[in-house]
Amino acid sequence: MGPGRARKEFAPTFSQATNWLNHTKDGRTRGVGITHLLAEIMTVLQAMRKAERVLPGKVAPDGQSDPRWQAILRVEDHVEQHPEEVWRFTRKWGVHANADLRTAVATCLLEHLLACHFSRMFPLVSEASRQSARFADTLSRCWALGQARRPQNLKRLRVLMKEVISPSANTPLQRTCRSRSRRGRNLKAVAAPARR
Repeated sequence: MGPGRARKEFAPTFSQATNWLNHTKDGRTRGVGITHLLAEIMTVLQAMRKAERVLPGKVAPDGQSDPRWQAILRVEDHVEQHPEEVWRFTRKWGVHANADLRTAVATCLLEHLLACHFSRMFPLVSEASRQSARFADTLSRCWALGQARRPQNLKRLRVLMKEVISPSANTPLQRTCRSRSRRGRNLKAVAAPARR
């Protein structure tokens, strides 16, 4: 695929999907429920596209369902079958400035990627956590579930968290005034922790 060329995705029509699901290769009819049909039609890419439409969004008012969390939950449905695609989505949104959005990504996606595909995901999570303090913060919001609870995996996860998560890692930076040398040249701006 060359630069500037979009990837063409197969998106069957409802009748094509129904026909495919209801008939075997040799033409015999098989019973398939509407739930299975909808699950096949709603691919991981479609779920991510729908989520992208509402993200980053804003927190829903108290007592109302948050459409961002609902969209992320639809992406979560694909963690077991499509971990690489879900990982790319997780990596992108796990560094967002909005802490509530990072919490949704952590508890709905990252936690489950590590629970189902620890050996495949841990190196990617480790690299992302070292590259971004925000992603490290996203990781800190996860619980160890599934495969991540196995003793050797839990140890690796705890070592990583201890390495990348420090009290200062999530302190926002605030620019101070520029320092000037005696000759009047600007030096690099110095970052200091923001006051709360």
